[in-house]
Amino acid sequence: MAALFWLAIISGIVGFTVFIASHFATDILVSFLERWKILQIERIKRNELKLFALVSQLHTRQKDRYIFFTTRSQIVGIIAIFGVIISIASFFLLDASIELKKLAPFTIGIGRSLIVAYGEVLVSLGVFVSFLVTSIRLFKRLILIRAKLSNYEEYRRQVTKRWGREELSKIEAQLRT
Repeated sequence: MAALFWLAIISGIVGFTVFIASHFATDILVSFLERWKILQIERIKRNELKLFALVSQLHTRQKDRYIFFTTRSQIVGIIAIFGVIISIASFFLLDASIELKKLAPFTIGIGRSLIVAYGEVLVSLGVFVSFLVTSIRLFKRLILIRAKLSNYEEYRRQVTKRWGREELSKIEAQLRT
């Protein structure tokens, strides 16, 4: 009977502790998620207002459109070229690695082993895809800026509606100085 009594007391203490701890954890988790959401909204706002400032500078001719677009296009081209060069270099470096050749006893042409051939293809493909994705993201940003420039007044109305006149007036004051 005494063991049952002590088991009930220990279970009560553990249950109470878990109940209180779960409330504390829930409050902490909810407050963390609220702060995370506020930070994400601020980050989105900052990025959109930076983009608006850039588009406004290009629209008011404070920055030269031609130089901006040609330099960005050249950057996209250079990234794509480096992706191809690095993937080809990794192909030949893996081909020359002796440790990978020892793993498989059979040979196949240029790779000399099946494992080396698969490794070469995977590394080359991975490098190429990563540089291609980077190039596409930069190119999409260029297209986005060009589209916003072509319909600047509508874009300005959308930004004003979303973030308010106060934010736009701050950006325009910074652009004037």
